[in-house]
Amino acid sequence: MSLAYTWFIIRGRNYGYQALADRTDQLLNSGVADVWLLYGNKGVGAANLSMDNTSVWTFLNTGSIAYIAHNKLIIEFPWWRKLRPYYSVVLTNYQPEPTQLLYNGLVCPAVKIEDQKYAIAGHNRVDKAEVKQLLRMQDPANLSLQLDSFLAYISSARFYDPNPNIHDSISMNLAPLPDPTAGQSIKGAFFYILLPSFVLAIILVTWAILTNQLAFN
Repeated sequence: MSLAYTWFIIRGRNYGYQALADRTDQLLNSGVADVWLLYGNKGVGAANLSMDNTSVWTFLNTGSIAYIAHNKLIIEFPWWRKLRPYYSVVLTNYQPEPTQLLYNGLVCPAVKIEDQKYAIAGHNRVDKAEVKQLLRMQDPANLSLQLDSFLAYISSARFYDPNPNIHDSISMNLAPLPDPTAGQSIKGAFFYILLPSFVLAIILVTWAILTNQLAFN
């Protein structure tokens, strides 16, 4: 079970980094001028679970992206190979609030959006390796610079549309994500819990028989 879970996390994170890079490239090629790479202090979709004092995301924490479309600030997060909408706010209703978050014991400059804090890790990054490196948050000077640029961008965007040529289809549907079906839940439980446990049980029983363990004499 531990091996299966570890494989799930590693694979999901790799997909996440690639999805962030691919989606950023798609947005830039579709008329969006600025796409920001974010790192939040809470796990996406985990209600009332604060991660203020740790760098570990709930489930798969590979960052998020933010951009402006149709006078809204939109945040998307990666789930495997695709990004999903997480949050949107009309710019006239959003007042940026500088704050701080903790990452690996370091205090990082951040901005508060809704109930979550975000460090601004990068801007218009379309390379997977670069996205992964920036999300390690190892350069405080870069984080401060990116935060200042993001706050200035949000302030200026209040007065004019920074992406006037964006098609309606570029921004994702921001309706709430549907709950998983019973079939999806059963399939997930089988592949990541039941099947690994069954394989492990067979291996242990085979080992016990071959080595003449007392319980199998």
